[in-house]
Amino acid sequence: MNKEWFSDYKEQISLNNMQEARNVILDNIDKTQMIYRYSRGLNRDLRNLENHQLWLSSAFNFNDPYDCLVTVDCGLKASYPKSQRKEAMETYMRQETENRKTEALRSSLFVACFSEVNNSFPMWGYYAADHKGICLGYNLYELVKKYKCMPVIYSDKLIFYREDSSERNILANTLTKSDEWIHEKEWRIVIKDDINMGKSGIIKDFVLPREIYIGCTQQETVAENNNNRMLHNKKENEMYADLDEILQWAENNYIDVYMPIISRKEYKMMDRALRLI
Repeated sequence: MNKEWFSDYKEQISLNNMQEARNVILDNIDKTQMIYRYSRGLNRDLRNLENHQLWLSSAFNFNDPYDCLVTVDCGLKASYPKSQRKEAMETYMRQETENRKTEALRSSLFVACFSEVNNSFPMWGYYAADHKGICLGYNLYELVKKYKCMPVIYSDKLIFYREDSSERNILANTLTKSDEWIHEKEWRIVIKDDINMGKSGIIKDFVLPREIYIGCTQQETVAENNNNRMLHNKKENEMYADLDEILQWAENNYIDVYMPIISRKEYKMMDRALRLI
């Protein structure tokens, strides 16, 4: 990523200027660059693709407790002398009120996550069901222009606000993550939706991907599906999509398909294109 334009982008985010931040990206990225979305490849994921839809998860569902968190510091101390008991209780109540407000705000934020890379072993493990899922490739320029897909800013500093702060930059909070996650090279689409506050996610209309990568252990899903059907412990939409269905959908929509294979000489995956005739 070009550091010069990314610095300009970060400055616009710090100014809470979404439009200018997006313009910085559009003026600098390669119009052919791809961005990737890892998925478990369940039947419900395939249905969303067939319906040209995108699932955005509630920020509450993420494995990072700081994700999209707006932190307000009311000056609550770790301990108080007995003579300041009243002050301690008042400060505690103010802090609890602020915490409830920020949690309510967080429950109205819905996020779809993408990555600059499609060959990350950790992400295939985390987000694509231990390589049994799929990874979808989209045109980045299209996603930035149509849906305001923005790069995440990684930092070792947590954004927080004083109690008396009159202006809170929610945009910066939703796009800033701990640098512990920098390996994900994440971009994200964030939607604030007060109507669906508290729901696990929302579905929005979306473009089709240009590419689809099949997980290198996808063949294991057949036995897993059969076992789940026998035990009746999962609904059909929670089971893995059939590979033939995925390939047929890709063929019908002129989407390139790749079957990543594991290198026998080094720790990497190699993409093998499937020609659907």
